[in-house]
Amino acid sequence: MAYGWDSDELEEAAPGPEWVAARVAATARCHARARARARVAAARAKAIARFSRSFSSRTQVAVRRRARIAAAQATGLAVEAAFEAEGASSARIQALADARAELVSSLEAAATESAMTAAEAEYAATVHAEISAETGASAAQLNAAAQASASARTAFDAALTLATTGRAVATALGTFYAAVEAGAESAFGSSASLAVEAFTLVSVY
Repeated sequence: MAYGWDSDELEEAAPGPEWVAARVAATARCHARARARARVAAARAKAIARFSRSFSSRTQVAVRRRARIAAAQATGLAVEAAFEAEGASSARIQALADARAELVSSLEAAATESAMTAAEAEYAATVHAEISAETGASAAQLNAAAQASASARTAFDAALTLATTGRAVATALGTFYAAVEAGAESAFGSSASLAVEAFTLVSVY
């Protein structure tokens, strides 16, 4: 007996393979949706940054802040979903959720573009540390991925300057994500799916 249950009852109560498979599939779908939402929110934030340049400084900061907060929420949730899909502990996922909340709070309080950028960079550094702790990725691997990301960012910034439509911004960002992902796969290894995905998600910062 275990807490009033006999072995047959425990076996009956245990989730069967169908339940486990359904749970895995549901987690994967949630994970994929979170990633897609993050990329859409990031594209929207980049488009708003590109097309709000004619606004007053005060209005620019206000509208960009709102877009960056939305992108921060979506990106953070996608990062957490990626860690959860790979079986990370609840403590690690909570630490990531706390970092996301801190980022949103910092963005809400930010009065300048530079303050928002600094808050995003701090969040990205936290995610990098959690990637290393969870997957064992080395500092050298993270540096290699960062170098590839920097090259992709240069190309993206040039494309963003030339973009005249929201669709062009989204296309440029998609190209950027693809380049960062390729660089991350080269740095971490193609089988290191968590490291590659989480690093790519926060590369927009």
